[in-house]
Amino acid sequence: MVITGTTIHSRSACNWNGNEKNLTYTSASPVRGLLNAHELALELEDGTRADACLNAAHGIQEDICSNLVNLEYGLAGNPEEAPLLALDMAVVDTFNNGTLN
Repeated sequence: MVITGTTIHSRSACNWNGNEKNLTYTSASPVRGLLNAHELALELEDGTRADACLNAAHGIQEDICSNLVNLEYGLAGNPEEAPLLALDMAVVDTFNNGTLN
């Protein structure tokens, strides 16, 4: 997953000074970019880069599923809050754009 506190979203006023959160969308966005880069590398017949992009995307996807999925509530917006409080509509985009299936 993307390191906590490295994006504008995880460094907002409510998520700062020891309250940084591992926001799902922060890790999901790079996955979508890596999947797009994989497709582009395939079109350019660059198998080495295609494989590297796909492997990186799969690694982040696995981290998201391991750390951010709650069996009762589904994909959480972050792991730091209680599951019911961590529900976040921004994570819906991870399914809409094909980041997770």
